[in-house]
Amino acid sequence: YYSILLFLKGFVVKKELIEHYTKKMVEGIDKSKKQIRENKKSKHQEENWLKYDEVLKLFRLNKYKLDNEDKLLLSLVILYPRRVADWKLLRLNKSNNKTKKDINYNYVNINKFGTPTTFDFNRSKSQNYEKLGTNHKIPNVLKKILQTYISKNHLQNGTFFFGENTDDNFSKRIRKCFQTITTKDITSNDWRHIFSSNMENKNYTLNQRELKANQLGHSLIRSLEYAKK
Repeated sequence: YYSILLFLKGFVVKKELIEHYTKKMVEGIDKSKKQIRENKKSKHQEENWLKYDEVLKLFRLNKYKLDNEDKLLLSLVILYPRRVADWKLLRLNKSNNKTKKDINYNYVNINKFGTPTTFDFNRSKSQNYEKLGTNHKIPNVLKKILQTYISKNHLQNGTFFFGENTDDNFSKRIRKCFQTITTKDITSNDWRHIFSSNMENKNYTLNQRELKANQLGHSLIRSLEYAKK
């Protein structure tokens, strides 16, 4: 209905026609919102669902099946499940860098000792929720993984961690990584639902959930909607 409205607004049409499709769109939004807040799994999720701890276990057991770059990618996705675009645009920024960072990309910032300290998320699909240039402290578990990868691969300042992929190719890449370690068809979006459901199952407080939601680049309400029964 939204597409129909965009099309119609390019022409001179009767006001009643615009009102009709606007009403239909609003009804559809309301219906979709109610369905989301039932917290039910989709058919795809029912068939491929794994609990958070099960995925972690399978990752530990089967990560040897991934090459080093995909291993790093899935570590980031699993331990800090941002949206696909956030990792696709990820570059390295060293403390001695004299060049101004390009705000069209995201960064792993490392200090003079080579230790990763923070993420800069300048561009993501969460821009309507997050402020431009959101800075996040990197969890200790990821610091070690990133530091080892950067050191072993001798990454230079400004280097992309995962090359320049299209959104579609990058989504498929993450999906294939999950399939390799779990044999399930888990998308990055499915994983965000599994992650949010884990907080529900482990009785996180609202304050804890809000903190995690902020780290993931969405609101507390969205996190509650993502949790599945």
